[in-house]
Amino acid sequence: MEPVDPPTGEGPRRLGPRYWRVWTANASSNFGDGLLLVTLPLLAVSVTDDARLIGLVAAARALPLLFIGPFAGVLADRVDRKRLMVQIDVLRAAVVALLVVLVVTDSLSIWSLIVAGAVLGVAEVPFDITAPAIVRNVVDPDQLEDANANVHNAQRVANNFLGGPIGGFLYAVAPWLALTAVGTTYAGASATMTTVDGDFRPPPTDHVNVRQQLFEGHKFLWNHELFRPQALSVCALAFSGGMTNAVFVLYVTTNLGLGPIGFGLLGVVSAVAAVVMGTLVSRVIRKVGHGNTMALGVTAMACGFTIIGSTDTVIIAAAGLAMLSIGDPLWNIVSMSARQRIVPDEIFGRVGAAYLHIAWSLISLGAVVGGFIAEAYGADRVYLVGVIFQVGVLTLGRNFFPRMTKAMAASPDGH
Repeated sequence: MEPVDPPTGEGPRRLGPRYWRVWTANASSNFGDGLLLVTLPLLAVSVTDDARLIGLVAAARALPLLFIGPFAGVLADRVDRKRLMVQIDVLRAAVVALLVVLVVTDSLSIWSLIVAGAVLGVAEVPFDITAPAIVRNVVDPDQLEDANANVHNAQRVANNFLGGPIGGFLYAVAPWLALTAVGTTYAGASATMTTVDGDFRPPPTDHVNVRQQLFEGHKFLWNHELFRPQALSVCALAFSGGMTNAVFVLYVTTNLGLGPIGFGLLGVVSAVAAVVMGTLVSRVIRKVGHGNTMALGVTAMACGFTIIGSTDTVIIAAAGLAMLSIGDPLWNIVSMSARQRIVPDEIFGRVGAAYLHIAWSLISLGAVVGGFIAEAYGADRVYLVGVIFQVGVLTLGRNFFPRMTKAMAASPDGH
C-alpha cells in the first residue's frame, strides 16, 4: 500500500489531493446513479405499461447484492482495488452506451432494460464495497470521520438534489441525452480514478479457495466482540428502515394528503437534514465520543419515527423526517470509520460485503412486513412499530456504545 498524502503544512486535518481525486470519482459515479434512478423507470414506462415488468427493472438493480455480495467481497480482497473501480465504471459506461444506441435506433425493449439493470446492479456491488477501502488508504486514520462525511454528503447531494431533477429535465429533452449524461459520469469517474497514484492491492491471504473465503466476513463480524453487537444493531435498523421506506409514499399521500410535489419536497427536507448533520458529525464525535454519537443517531431515529407515526400534520411530519434523517450520518459515519480503523485490510472487502448483505436482506424483508402492517393498520402505524427496533438497539447499546468509544480511542490516532 502507498502511504497517505503527507501533511501540507496547512493543518493536520487537511485532506490530501489523492483523497479529493477519490472523492471526485465517487461523487461522479453517484451522480450517474442518481440520474439512472430517474432515467431507467422513465424508459421502462415508455416501452411497456405492464407494472410487473416495470417492477422487474428496479428489482434487477437491487437483487444482485443479495446473491453476489459475498462473491464481490472476495473479489475486492483479491485484486487491485483501484483498478477494480476503474474497470467497473468502464463497464457501466459501456452498458449505458449500448442503451443509447438502442434508444436512438428505436430498438429498446423492456427485456433489454431488465438485462442492463441487472448488469449495472451487479457492477454496483463490488464498487460500493471497494470504495471505502480506497478512502481509508489515502487519508490518515484521524481524518476518517471527515473523509467519510464528505463522501456521505456527496452521495446525498448527487442522488437527492442533482440526479433526480437533472435526470428528469434531460429525459424530457431527449431520452438518449439523459443516458449520455449517465455514461459520461461513469466514464469521468473511471478517468479520475486512474490519476490516483498507488498500488491498492490488499495483502495476500493464505486462503486461495473462494468457497472458504465467501463467508469469512460474516464470521469475522460474529466473532468480534465489538462488531457482533453492531451487526445485530444493523439488523434492527435495516429492518425498521425497510418497513418505513416501503410505505413512506403511502403515508405522504394518504395520511398527509400530499401529491407528487409535496412528496418531492419532503425528500428535499430529508436530504438537507442529512447533509447538514454530515457536515457536523466530526464535531459531534470529538465532543461526545464515537459510541455516544451512535446513541444520539439511534435516539434521533426513534424520535423521528415517533413523531411521524403520531401526526397527520405536514409541518410536524417534516420535523420528524428531519430528525430521522440526521440519525443516518450519526450512525453510519461512525460505523464506517470503525470498520476502516479496526478491520484488517486483507479481509476488509469481505467484511464490508457482509454488512451490505445483512442490511439489504433485512431491508427487503422489512419492506414486505411493512406493506402488510400498513394494509392492516395504516402506514403511520408502521413507524410506531419501527420505534420498537430503535429502542432495542439503544438497549443493546448500553454495553456496546461505551466499548465502541474505548476501541476507537485506542485505535491509531483515535479521537
